[in-house]
Amino acid sequence: GSGLAEYSAGATVALIGRNEGGLTLSQHTVDMVLNSFHDFWDTTSTHWRVMRSAKAPVKSIVGKAQPIVDMVIADANKPFVLEHDTAIDDLVKGLLVDHSHPRRTQDGAGQLQEICALALQNLALSDVGKGPLRSHSSVIVSLRAVASAEGGMTEKARQYASGALFELDEVARQKAKEAAAAAKAAAQTDDGEAL
Repeated sequence: GSGLAEYSAGATVALIGRNEGGLTLSQHTVDMVLNSFHDFWDTTSTHWRVMRSAKAPVKSIVGKAQPIVDMVIADANKPFVLEHDTAIDDLVKGLLVDHSHPRRTQDGAGQLQEICALALQNLALSDVGKGPLRSHSSVIVSLRAVASAEGGMTEKARQYASGALFELDEVARQKAKEAAAAAKAAAQTDDGEAL
C-alpha cells in the first residue's frame, strides 16, 4: 500500500537524496515524499488518512518536511519537485505566515518554518528553480514575511528566507549590491587609497 511505499521513499531519500550523480531519486520517489507532505495541507480530500493528516500537529509534519530539504540539495531532484502539482504551495503553507493559523503556535512551528524556508532557498539557488518560484503568486510575499522580525519565528528561518529572497528578488539583490558598493566607497579616502 501507500504506507510501505511512503516509508520506502523516505528511506531512499535519506540514503541517496543528496546525490548529484550515480544513484539518484526517481520522479516516483520524489512524488511520494511530496504527496505525503501534501496530506498535511489538503483540506479538500475526504480520505480518512488525509483528513487525519490535515488535523495533525506540527511535530508530525516536521518529519515529513525534512526529506524535502534533503531532496532539493541535489540539482538532479529540483525539476521533479518543481513539476509536482502542490510542492511549492505546500512549502509556502509550511512557512506559517498567517498569524491566525492554528499550527503557528504549536510546538515545532519554528522548526517547520525553517525547513520550508531552507527548501525554498535551495530551490532558489538553481536556475531551474528561480523562474517557477518567481512566478508563483505567494512565494516572494511569504518569504518577505518570514525574513521580517514579525514573521520569522527563528533566526535561521529569517536567514533562509533572506537567502532565498536574495536569489529571487532582483530589487533586493540590486539594493544589496548598491549597499556593498557604498560601503566600499566609504572605506576609501578621497584620493582612492584605503584607510
